[in-house]
Amino acid sequence: MKTDFDSKLDAQLDARDKRRCKADDRAYEKLERQFDDAEQMIGELCREGAAVFYVCPTPRIYREAPDRLSLTSYLIRNRYV
Repeated sequence: MKTDFDSKLDAQLDARDKRRCKADDRAYEKLERQFDDAEQMIGELCREGAAVFYVCPTPRIYREAPDRLSLTSYLIRNRYV
């Protein structure tokens, strides 16, 4: 048999769960936007028949990598996107 205290506790726990889910959704959407922005900044070169990816986030910084993922994580980690 549920008491008034139990129903208030259940409502409070449900509200916490909803807030946590919304916060997780916002964080996931932000990460998706960052990945999309980083992907747009990455260029591709062909050097000796192999694809080389590059990024130039500021005029003084140039970085190359053999794959897109490392450049994407570099851009996000250093807050260029």
